[in-house]
Amino acid sequence: LPTMIKEELNSLTEYSPQPLAYQYNCDRPDRNCLAQSDNIAYFVSNSKPWLVGTKSAWVRNGNSTADMIAPTQLWFKEVQELSDILNIGLDIDDWDYKHADLMHSPPLGFETKPDENA
Repeated sequence: LPTMIKEELNSLTEYSPQPLAYQYNCDRPDRNCLAQSDNIAYFVSNSKPWLVGTKSAWVRNGNSTADMIAPTQLWFKEVQELSDILNIGLDIDDWDYKHADLMHSPPLGFETKPDENA
């Protein structure tokens, strides 16, 4: 069996930038969030912003870093900015109505099954 030679905790922290949006209360000093998981928001299963929509008050008005609230808000903010720059015309404020066709489970599911891998 391999033997661990050395363990370095938080060695990536000094090289990691401040996150654009905190998740799971990682901005609180009592939380020990590792740099590699603090800097990337994983939208898994049905928590993907385009499936969540914008009708919930926490998406529209919240400023909490609990759960995936802030990354979801940042996703919609950046999509709005890109839509404006590229003249795509996405309606973030009325997302749930105007883009209802995007708010359903993916036709191929949320994860690949072992027999579907190439």
